[in-house]
Amino acid sequence: MRRRIVKPNTRSFTGRHVLPDGSGDIRFESGLERDFLTLLSLRDDVREIVEQPLTIDITWPDGQARRYTPDFKVTYADRVVLYEVKYREQLRKLWPTHRHKFLQARAWANSQGMRFRIVTDLTIRTVRFENARLLSPYLGIEPDAGMAQAITDGLAHGPRTVLDLVQALCPERWDRARFYAALWPMLANRSLQMDPRAPLGMDLLVGLPS
Repeated sequence: MRRRIVKPNTRSFTGRHVLPDGSGDIRFESGLERDFLTLLSLRDDVREIVEQPLTIDITWPDGQARRYTPDFKVTYADRVVLYEVKYREQLRKLWPTHRHKFLQARAWANSQGMRFRIVTDLTIRTVRFENARLLSPYLGIEPDAGMAQAITDGLAHGPRTVLDLVQALCPERWDRARFYAALWPMLANRSLQMDPRAPLGMDLLVGLPS
């Protein structure tokens, strides 16, 4: 099995996504692939992401041998998944002729102790993605120590909403910029916990890591 190298081209949107831990970057070939990588950036169970990691031998319905390369291999704490990333409309058009390819890829992945998933804009561009998009710029940023400690102390007795914390810690409106400048990095770097499926906002419930 060979790994196909992704090269920039004029027909697709290409770029590089920097890994949150600073260990390198991953090339993407579309805006949707970029968004998928952003979605993964705030997951604490992701151990490794590899772009176009391997090639699988498949058999076309006419008996011809072909090869198929998934878009990504993601190693989680408890599983390894091969991903195909497609826009929903694109997948709908391709499905009649590519269905057998994806089914063979799933069978091959299962035989190797892995999983195979097709993800689309419907499953990628969710509230969880929007949270990751908004918080990813704060990855690796150190919050103001004084405000971070105040937020931590404010959560000592249990989770609270952002609104509750603002009202308790920022009696003066000018303090709020300093508050958010500490809150977002703490959420991005998992110094605080939140439900990743809940929209960022004043009703967001945050707490200390368990």
